[in-house]
Amino acid sequence: MNTTQTRLFDEKKFLANYQHKQLSAPAFVKYIKAIHARGGPNPRDYVAINDVLNYYIANLPKEEILKIHKRMSKIFGPAYVHSTAGHATVKPHGYPGDFELMDKMYLLEHSQLKEYVKWDRFYHWHAAAKCILNRKTYFKREVKEKLKKKKGPLHIMNIACGPGRDVFELFEEEDASRLHFEFVDADIKAILHATRLNYQYLPNITFHNRNVFKFTTDKKVDFIWSGGLFDYFDDKTFVDMIAKLQHFLKPGGEMIIGNVCPYNPTRGYMELFVGWYIYHRTEQDLIDMARAACGDRIKKVHVGVEPEGVNLFVHITLK
Repeated sequence: MNTTQTRLFDEKKFLANYQHKQLSAPAFVKYIKAIHARGGPNPRDYVAINDVLNYYIANLPKEEILKIHKRMSKIFGPAYVHSTAGHATVKPHGYPGDFELMDKMYLLEHSQLKEYVKWDRFYHWHAAAKCILNRKTYFKREVKEKLKKKKGPLHIMNIACGPGRDVFELFEEEDASRLHFEFVDADIKAILHATRLNYQYLPNITFHNRNVFKFTTDKKVDFIWSGGLFDYFDDKTFVDMIAKLQHFLKPGGEMIIGNVCPYNPTRGYMELFVGWYIYHRTEQDLIDMARAACGDRIKKVHVGVEPEGVNLFVHITLK
């Protein structure tokens, strides 16, 4: 479709009728092309676009959703990867939610290419993007609270550590000599990124470039954190991994596992636009799986949430 044809597409007519007509993948693609042709979405468009995305994923078969998603990158061209939204969509490291994307989200990065700036603004507007920032804040707050209660150094295991920016900020804000981290990540590029970012604090970090399923250690830590890995696990894997990780905790130690909940107003954007699929779980789901994994070793378990109400965190304290 050329630019003239794209401009002829009636966005208002589409928005007025998409819920009353048979869902059409071609019509949706034309709608996104029309928005891109006029320079990208403006803030007044955000809710309407998001409503369309959520409606389509709720009413289209998954195979149709996958077909539409495959068209997204072609709409924007090969340079799209140089934007935050494009990076999330193209997945240049071969998997969703990679360390580089996480850092772009932490830094609220926007593309230097004019044609993608508005798409990046739309990306960062979403609740799931905001909850990533909130997740970093949640983690830092938990570590700081633990430092207040503990006299000596705090030993922390960070599972799927990603870019390591959350830890870098902690080192900058707290007495670094009281913090020691075990960084575990399967992606060597993530390890290298975290190494460069935390260069001045390397004596306080031990890096493990290992798949978490194969990772083992004789070390016992005070606190285990995994903010964004368990969203990708089915229920059995989720339980099995908690059952494994509990053995790395000292008596009285705590594990905090993050997971996105079913209330996720970003789901349409994640799945249809970006092609980012995760398991959504309720507070009770998380509590039940924690108990299934740890059984009588649990001293207490509860679930916290960040301000967007999207990312839940199950806290598991062992006896």
